[in-house]
Amino acid sequence: DRVLAAYAVSLYISLYLFAANVLYLLRDVVRLADAERRGGATISLVFLGALVTNAMSSAMRARRARSSISTVALAAPVLVLAASALALRAGVVHDYALVVAGSLALGLSYGFFLAEVREWCSRGARDEGKTALLTLFNNLTNLSSLAAFGTMLALALAARQLGRPFFGPLIAIIGALPVLALAALLASSRRGEARA
Repeated sequence: DRVLAAYAVSLYISLYLFAANVLYLLRDVVRLADAERRGGATISLVFLGALVTNAMSSAMRARRARSSISTVALAAPVLVLAASALALRAGVVHDYALVVAGSLALGLSYGFFLAEVREWCSRGARDEGKTALLTLFNNLTNLSSLAAFGTMLALALAARQLGRPFFGPLIAIIGALPVLALAALLASSRRGEARA
């Protein structure tokens, strides 16, 4: 439970860092014209995709009971974030159509992730008496936003001291943090299966 919670927080941190900086990434890294308007549309696409898949996932889950958590649904947004970060670092994103596709992919995968985490917390509270999981779920966004904005502050202070923009480290954190957390989650899951 603790490792999965840490994983969820790490993913939220990356999503907050992406959302808080999307205008700057589009303007200064991708160099898109009209980045302010397009940045707003980008964030809207992420949340629209999440809304659609979250509703679909909940409807599918209601039709068939499942006791295990889907690793694919948990890992999907990590893969999209990592691929997006690599594409930004490599400088291959120049077209707004790629940004739109990446935003939709991130939103769709995030919706499935959110449905799985919500189900994990609900099932733990309902079937195993772990009511603290519901408190955790309700506070995931608060914990993650504090950590994300603390990270932003640290990056901004470092950039000011070094006199260089912080986009490189920012993109690295967005892509690498959830990948590392996913690796820890998978390792923990294997250790749990070995003990059983």
